[in-house]
Amino acid sequence: MAVQPLGASEIPDGTKRVSFSYAYWTATKARAPFVCIKRRGRSSSRTWSITLDTLPDDPYRPVVDHSPLLWSTLRHLFRTNLITAAAGSTEYLNVDGIPSEKAARDIASALHAAAFGDPQALQGLGPPSAA
Repeated sequence: MAVQPLGASEIPDGTKRVSFSYAYWTATKARAPFVCIKRRGRSSSRTWSITLDTLPDDPYRPVVDHSPLLWSTLRHLFRTNLITAAAGSTEYLNVDGIPSEKAARDIASALHAAAFGDPQALQGLGPPSAA
């Protein structure tokens, strides 16, 4: 069975450590890029974050494969207040300050698809000129 990118509704919630660990173990076992969302803060100040890690992937594909489009998309999301920060390396990406679970799931799903080699998913998140 081929491993596929996760849709928005399939993105695991890794807020609790046990959920995060299980999701990472599942991705590692499937040899797929790991992605999850996590709730941050309480009540009115609650935001969401995304963690993407390509180390469990086989064949390994670094996050930077789509680097210009990835960072352009993240800049657009920052400028439109859909994220407050993003940081990453060759294998890892963390996106913070997402205002809603739905937005976090949509962005995580697009990032996960890009980690599988589908940059079109990122273009859907970026500015109209990037599409």
